[in-house]
Amino acid sequence: MSNQLTIANFNLRNWIRASSDIEQYYFYSPGRHNYYSAAQFKEKSAWVQQQLIALDADIVAFQECFDETSLLACIRGTDGHADSKLITAPLDEKTRETQGSQVVFNAPRVAIAYRSTWRCTHWVAHQRFPENLALQTKVSDGSNRDWRMDLQCNDTPLNQFNRAVIEAHFESSQYPEQRICVFAAHLKSKRPLAANLDGDLDLAQYVIEDAVGRARSLMIRTIEACAIRALTANQIAKDPSVPVLVIGDLNDSPRSVSTHIAGGDEVPSIHSDLVEDHDQRQRQRMKLGDYQLHSALEMQTRKSHRDVLYTHVYNGHYDVLDHVFVSNHLVPKWMRDRHGGTQQSIGRVGSLRVYNDHLLNTELDDLSPREVGQSLHTLSDHGQLSCRVEFDSRST
Repeated sequence: MSNQLTIANFNLRNWIRASSDIEQYYFYSPGRHNYYSAAQFKEKSAWVQQQLIALDADIVAFQECFDETSLLACIRGTDGHADSKLITAPLDEKTRETQGSQVVFNAPRVAIAYRSTWRCTHWVAHQRFPENLALQTKVSDGSNRDWRMDLQCNDTPLNQFNRAVIEAHFESSQYPEQRICVFAAHLKSKRPLAANLDGDLDLAQYVIEDAVGRARSLMIRTIEACAIRALTANQIAKDPSVPVLVIGDLNDSPRSVSTHIAGGDEVPSIHSDLVEDHDQRQRQRMKLGDYQLHSALEMQTRKSHRDVLYTHVYNGHYDVLDHVFVSNHLVPKWMRDRHGGTQQSIGRVGSLRVYNDHLLNTELDDLSPREVGQSLHTLSDHGQLSCRVEFDSRST
């Protein structure tokens, strides 16, 4: 067993157990497109197992898991995964509703599966934002204008994730002193959070509300990204010796504002008004570098001198919505010199792979969006991401 880790991301696209004549299982709401027949579930399970074999990962972060019992059975039925364990955010009374023989799951959850090559020492599902994330603080822009965010959910300032983020701490089974902390996430999608318009359809107003709905979704996703950044910063401050990895469906492209925030791939500057002494500012900036995370995609692109990866296709556009970020511990020093940081590198990202042959393009495949959705019902609308991390022998 070599001293390395393979971690993967897998958006399952509405994973739920098969329906039967006795009991029907639906995601979101009852409907003929919101369930799996026994034949469909068998087909989807076989495909998921096929992808897991290809990924060959020690740790897998999943999104859109409605039912963990059937997911764990599927994983353990995969070659090489019989000993796997699964972590999921707990169900609450609003997540599952029973209506006679119909069981409706209203909220997908994030999950983490791991094989015996790594042990989970402890984990927590973060539903609420960290207490030190001060979103409602009033700030001035220097032009005599004060600003404050006031995005609310159920008449309460937004203070929790749409889908709980899982923080899991692992140690290598062969090298117990090799520890990592993984944050698995699924941020708000780009789907417009728009109001239902009453009365006759006003096309101009419909367009305006669609734009506002997209803005609402973006604000939620960006605030959730801030909360992830707070979680990782708190963890690094608490235990600076442990590498941190953020993995998940962040639902936006690599250079988007929300991904940029969640990934924390830039060191904030320290203004001279805050610290007057130049040398002291430089020392503080060097320490700030320890909080930086690095995109595995960007490191892969720099090594290969090209960017051809994509994890999602929508309306003919190819994009990367699924990401892996790693802390300074797993980045060679020469790649982070301009950002500072005092931590010694104890490993590196070896490779990043995407398994996306199943994805379809409506523009090239001459299919309607509905036909694509039907085709992907027993597959996934995301490519699966695999990242290999190699640890230095001296770190063990």
